[in-house]
Amino acid sequence: MSHNGQEPHFYEGLARLLASQQITASPAELHGIITGLVSSGLAMDGKSWLEPLYDLTNNGLAFSQPVKEALEPLYLELCQQLVGADFEFQLLLPAEDEALPDRIQALCDWAQGFLAGYGVQAGKAKVSAEVKEALDDLAEIANLSTDVEEDDDMAESAFIEVEEYLRVVAMLVFSNLGHRPKGNEHTLH
Repeated sequence: MSHNGQEPHFYEGLARLLASQQITASPAELHGIITGLVSSGLAMDGKSWLEPLYDLTNNGLAFSQPVKEALEPLYLELCQQLVGADFEFQLLLPAEDEALPDRIQALCDWAQGFLAGYGVQAGKAKVSAEVKEALDDLAEIANLSTDVEEDDDMAESAFIEVEEYLRVVAMLVFSNLGHRPKGNEHTLH
């Protein structure tokens, strides 16, 4: 398993599946959108996440069954990680052995996706100054430059710090706006 909890080549396989279905969003962007939706208060009922995701990524059209089957476990895992007390939430990003510029682009895609999901779900909700500042930071992260040398140790360290910051922002937004599932939390399985 990779650092983000997925099999090392899961990201690439999902990217190929999305491209084969003419879905232009990257796996990171889709994961960011779903995280933004759920963190911002979307009901964790197993179905509410699909319509806004279709609207944001597929002109409102439903995904094919193979895409839904690939994304549903991500959604369920994401929900379990956000409600868990052990802070295991992880971003879906390319494997660590992928080129650094590609991983940076995925961070940018994730941040853009999160902001889109947040905007659809929470919109103009009143949030704390801390959440507002974190969302402003995400807007800056979404526009990071991917122009780095592959073996740049400082850029690699910065990448790891930004990834960790995005994790913290998602958990912060969820703790402020998210809704835990009603009843038994184990219904997310």
